[in-house]
Amino acid sequence: MLFVKKFSPMADTAEKNKIFWLLNSAGWIILSLVYLFLYYRDVLSEPVRVLAVLVTYIIGFLLSLILRLLYRSLGYRLNTIFGLTILIIFCSVITAQLWYWIDYLASIPLVGTEELSRMLTVQYYLSISFSRSFPLLIWSILYFMINLWIDWNIQKIRTEKANTLAQTAQLQMLRYQLNPHFLFNALNSIRALIDEDQNNAKSMITELSEFLRYSLISKNYSDVPLKQEMEAVRHYFEIEKKRHKGGSGWECIVDRTTSCV
Repeated sequence: MLFVKKFSPMADTAEKNKIFWLLNSAGWIILSLVYLFLYYRDVLSEPVRVLAVLVTYIIGFLLSLILRLLYRSLGYRLNTIFGLTILIIFCSVITAQLWYWIDYLASIPLVGTEELSRMLTVQYYLSISFSRSFPLLIWSILYFMINLWIDWNIQKIRTEKANTLAQTAQLQMLRYQLNPHFLFNALNSIRALIDEDQNNAKSMITELSEFLRYSLISKNYSDVPLKQEMEAVRHYFEIEKKRHKGGSGWECIVDRTTSCV
């Protein structure tokens, strides 16, 4: 699905434009082919008449772009479903009339005025106006529904991003509170071990550097692989074990049957 992957207003607009052009172009192409093969099969052997039918739906496509401009400038100012419904019906009916007369004028060079004379009868005019109001009405409803769906997805993605940032900020705050206290205790323990057990002190420095390296690397990510997290926990418990010179907290986690001292 075509979701917005960036979170600036400009990116949102570009993504919505991309979706509109894709769906609108595909919709009018499909509509023209359906009408051509279902209702105008008798003219398929006449290239000029086929071209006239295609010109009709090209005009419909261009008018839909004008409708879009109207809806973008007026539609979001309406706060009620009733007002939006009136706008859709009114614009669809008026655009259908424009479609009728523009199509009539565009068809003159292709099929001539003599054959188009039947288009000027009241019965034909009302029939075509109604039949062309219907696809425009459906187009208008789909336009607002798809825009609403896209806006909902954009808002959903923004909310998820905001929640992720909030969780990251909370984790960072906990890190900033934990690390100075932990580092102070670890360095004091290393200082005490230097004279008593240099090998243990070197090992503790290694464990501490690995743990701090992980903290610096992972701080920019909300998710890290479980293997890396477990390795960091192992470094932490190795440091604590050396500090307290007692039972291994790591073994307590790996093996629940081991008693912790």
